[in-house]
Amino acid sequence: LVLKGERWYLVASDGHKTRSYRVAEISSLHTLDEPARRPGGFDLCAYWKHNVQRFEQALFQARARVRISAAGRRFLSDFIPAWLLAELPRVPPELDWVEMDIPVEDSAISARQLLRLGSEVEVLAPKALRAAVLAEARGVIRRHARRPRPLQDTDDA
Repeated sequence: LVLKGERWYLVASDGHKTRSYRVAEISSLHTLDEPARRPGGFDLCAYWKHNVQRFEQALFQARARVRISAAGRRFLSDFIPAWLLAELPRVPPELDWVEMDIPVEDSAISARQLLRLGSEVEVLAPKALRAAVLAEARGVIRRHARRPRPLQDTDDA
């Protein structure tokens, strides 16, 4: 069993292939009489690191061209895995605004992630991501431009 964040995963093998399963997604199981045995030479830490990296690689297949400040670059680690950040070109800390390509997920997710950086980043390309950031920012402006309404009491008791 592996705990990642607040989720438990089961790493299991059928003797040929090792896979990871989210414990909360297991709907049924069958217990065997014989005990489970860890395969000789199996390194759970190495397997998990490789598995997570493979998963993250699948998520971050796209690239975005951004103009980003030094402050914005410091916050990239909030949503880009460290091993991907290590592949970015080194920028001297005394340089404030630079253009660079960064790994991103799909436009909808990346738009929200990049908005965490506020005005410390500008998406230059691709057009779809720039449009998604703009649409999300407009939604935030609409939400905050009107007077707040009190929350409705949903307790029927």
